[in-house]
Amino acid sequence: MDWFRRPLSPRLAADELPTEIVRPPPRPPTTAEWIRAGARATFGGATLVPVLNFLAFGTLAREAGLSLGDMLLIGAGVWWTSAQVVLAHGVAQGAMLAPTALSVLLASIPLLPMVVSVLPLFGARDRRRFAVPIAQAISTVPWSMAQQHLPLLPEAARLPFFAGYAGTFMTLSLAAGAIGHQAAAALPPLVTALLVFILPMHLLFNAAGSARSATPWLAIAIGAVAAPLLEPILQDFTLIGVGLAGGTLAFVVVRLWRRILPPEVP
Repeated sequence: MDWFRRPLSPRLAADELPTEIVRPPPRPPTTAEWIRAGARATFGGATLVPVLNFLAFGTLAREAGLSLGDMLLIGAGVWWTSAQVVLAHGVAQGAMLAPTALSVLLASIPLLPMVVSVLPLFGARDRRRFAVPIAQAISTVPWSMAQQHLPLLPEAARLPFFAGYAGTFMTLSLAAGAIGHQAAAALPPLVTALLVFILPMHLLFNAAGSARSATPWLAIAIGAVAAPLLEPILQDFTLIGVGLAGGTLAFVVVRLWRRILPPEVP
């Protein structure tokens, strides 16, 4: 009888233990780790263009006579490049509040479908508590990231990941705007003029690139011709007046043209 020689708690070799004991399941990432993951995802090629736009916007704001604080407030409060340019123009020109606010509102309308499509990606509790901050952080790049990555993440990770991404993206953009604003005085006039010219040209090409029919093209052409001619008359109402009138006129002209010359049926 050698049972008394056996140890009471024998040690098994590692290969004899069940796998779940040798390698315990990894713990889920913490909220802070998801935030850092979102911040790291910001550093990619998609972020370069909007950051350069903010660099140009800072230069444009400096040339328009806006202080650094004004530029940062406009940049953080109106998170859409075309609306930022409209607001900066209105503030620099001393325009009336009502037409400037309405122009900014109309320029920001493309954000509405982006916000509506992104909010359902978050949990019901997060939507109720953080709908306004989420909507404020939405622009083209964060919206594209959210559509691409958030559905692949656990629901509890989506808000911290988005917060890390959007917070870093906004910080980089505002930092670029501040650099552009402060560097405008030290740059050669030709470089400053080029930076000021880049932003409206980017907005123009972006609008032209999104045109899918004759109506937007005609509206862009009408606005480009009519805005300089009507600015002495409309003054504070130039942007909203030319925008509404040009878009309406383009829509009517295209509809009449199609009625007069209907498309041929093959």
